[in-house]
Amino acid sequence: MRKSRSGTPKKHAGASAAAKIKAALKTHVRGEGIHTGHMRKLFRILDDDSVDLICTDPPWEHKALPLYTELGKLAQQKTEPGGFCLVLCGHSI
Repeated sequence: MRKSRSGTPKKHAGASAAAKIKAALKTHVRGEGIHTGHMRKLFRILDDDSVDLICTDPPWEHKALPLYTELGKLAQQKTEPGGFCLVLCGHSI
């Protein structure tokens, strides 16, 4: 952190922009912003047919397969007509 002429710490201008972006990404206000979090929480806070895009990278291991069923239900109920659900899926080598 830089210091101002008076010797007090001065925040870098980029830090405030980063803080604004971080705050926007954690928006959980109904109907606006980018919502992040576990899909069980999002299922409760999102209105039906209100989501343009779901983009997720769920766990890839075999024991996580039930999460994909939950994700399908979330996408079906919360994605608006014409919306998308993009899922990154790994594979074992």
